[in-house]
Amino acid sequence: MRRALQVVQLAATALAAGALLLLGAAVLPNVIGFQSYAVLSGSMEPAIPLGAAVVTQPVAPEQVREGDVITFSVTGLVGVVVTHRVIGVERTGLGPTDVRLRTKGDANADEHPVPADVHRPLARVVYWVPFAGYLMEASTVPAVRGFFVVLGLVLIWTTGWPRRGSANATNNTRGTS
Repeated sequence: MRRALQVVQLAATALAAGALLLLGAAVLPNVIGFQSYAVLSGSMEPAIPLGAAVVTQPVAPEQVREGDVITFSVTGLVGVVVTHRVIGVERTGLGPTDVRLRTKGDANADEHPVPADVHRPLARVVYWVPFAGYLMEASTVPAVRGFFVVLGLVLIWTTGWPRRGSANATNNTRGTS
């Protein structure tokens, strides 16, 4: 029985640590102004795999260069963001947003039919974290969040934390003068 408990503890610890590392690498940059997005299609494979999370940094339209991988809103589709490689930057006027950004997913045969909407926020991909997009998406499902709570409780239970009778848990009533 004790051996089985140790196996459960090790598995729960490894699963929790792995999930925390992946989510931390994908979500913590949000604190310093970066943004994370789950990759929900294989259009950027093999460069960015399906299920990864991309971490992006805001970028002005005039700073985008051909070859950059950007995350952008699609003109006319509210709430839809796409991550693709820029295959063409065309100046359409003199202003900073007078630019047309043509994009294409690395795995796609054709370029994206609608150019990036430069009047809405653009972001350049800084790095990506494998599998973290799956975790980000799964964490929005109440049942999955419940699973992680149960996993945490199992981890606490199997480790015996807080330990009773340990030196730190005893009540020392002696004072100092």
